[in-house]
Amino acid sequence: MIIRAATDADVDDIMKIERTPGFEQFFGWFSEGEHRAHLIDPDCRVLVLVDGDVIEGFAILRGFVSGEGSIRLNRLAARKPGGGSGQQLLDHAKALAFAEPTTHRLWLRVAETNSRARHVYERNGFVLETRLPAGGKSTSGQPVDIALYGLLREVWQFEFA
Repeated sequence: MIIRAATDADVDDIMKIERTPGFEQFFGWFSEGEHRAHLIDPDCRVLVLVDGDVIEGFAILRGFVSGEGSIRLNRLAARKPGGGSGQQLLDHAKALAFAEPTTHRLWLRVAETNSRARHVYERNGFVLETRLPAGGKSTSGQPVDIALYGLLREVWQFEFA
């Protein structure tokens, strides 16, 4: 498997992963236009994990221009959760974020009900910084409680680099 920058040709597969039944309870969906805009936005990096011709997962990071030293892991999803693809993407995303010399923090928002993702992030050094009651919305418009996590460069360098 390889991780590379996403291209326009990958958007349909990214959207299929994002729209996997059950995922809507954890995060919203980007439109096709929003996904294509991420690809050309200098503030974003969109990664795909590819096995042969199959995209197994994707990640979107934001803040490379506007982040003021904080980069956000905006989305990470794997075709088959629990199979290791998400961990590979997360490891790459952390390395990419902290390759920027001005980055001191990588952060993310996750639905409080997404215990699998929260466990993965905590295992990877992310610390719960705050909870945001009704801080997000599901694709059906229902309020979702959000947990905000952060990983400092010093922690990543000491424990994970």
